[in-house]
Amino acid sequence: LAGEGAAMGCMMANCSAELAARDEEVRERVRAGLARAEAAFEAALEKARTAGDLPAGRDVEDLARFFVMASNGMAVVGKARPGRKFLERCAGVILSVLD
Repeated sequence: LAGEGAAMGCMMANCSAELAARDEEVRERVRAGLARAEAAFEAALEKARTAGDLPAGRDVEDLARFFVMASNGMAVVGKARPGRKFLERCAGVILSVLD
């Protein structure tokens, strides 16, 4: 998000923000992509819970959705190139939900 070419942003976030509201095919592709990302986060969180790195009471489905939304939000904000330090601080806040 903060490196060279970062101004292009994330294709999923770009399509979601710019096209999904008015193009059914794009909307369905975005939904499928978001579902894949959510499943990947959920699998990683479940693995962390099994390893004892995530408390048993945490809802991995809700956390996965949150991380998908947060990462897409960072992708959109990153297009404005606010800088690596800003994005790292945002990521720190996002990750603090795991504490």
